[in-house]
Amino acid sequence: PPARNDGVTQLSAAQTRFSLKAQAPTPIGKLSAFIEMDFFGPGNVTRLRHGIGQAGSVLAGHTWSTFMDLYSLPRTVAITAPSGAIFTRHALIRWYASKSGPIHVTFALEGPKKDLTPTATDDRTLQRWPDFIATFRHARGAKGHIQLGGILRRIGVEHVSGMTQETNGWGAMLSGRVTAFGRNSIGVGGFVGDGIGSYIAGLATSP
Repeated sequence: PPARNDGVTQLSAAQTRFSLKAQAPTPIGKLSAFIEMDFFGPGNVTRLRHGIGQAGSVLAGHTWSTFMDLYSLPRTVAITAPSGAIFTRHALIRWYASKSGPIHVTFALEGPKKDLTPTATDDRTLQRWPDFIATFRHARGAKGHIQLGGILRRIGVEHVSGMTQETNGWGAMLSGRVTAFGRNSIGVGGFVGDGIGSYIAGLATSP
């Protein structure tokens, strides 16, 4: 089409962000809250990116999935990560079982997202249980880190006839970043799994 022969200029302030953070010490540890919004909602209206509260070792709200390793991803101009990376935000409850010294162990229950497309318009996707995620990270300060993560989930569909079909989803991920020289570093990551498409950039629906 002729339109393909013309260049396109697009200006947008959708990536503009507003954030607010508050924190205070308590007998059970630091009490903190954080909220961040941008303008990537429908029609460039405000959208919640992060909204979390933390008391001691327990965090709850809407933020980056525990399964992803944000610090192993490359920096991009785009608002999302490169296609194929684990990259998503979920409603969740997270417990930092160990976060002292170089060893970090984390467990989380996260709100499931749809990973099935029903074959009939009257079929209903099933998400009976939250996704369970566990991660183990060994951090060496400025030298880098390595992280191992796992996920278990239950997905299914209920047909209009009343028959249900369910299966287990699972995934495992190994990632990390190491300082190479000066301010340069190398980030790597790989994963395997089944039924975890909603966690993958390019397949998930939200940047």
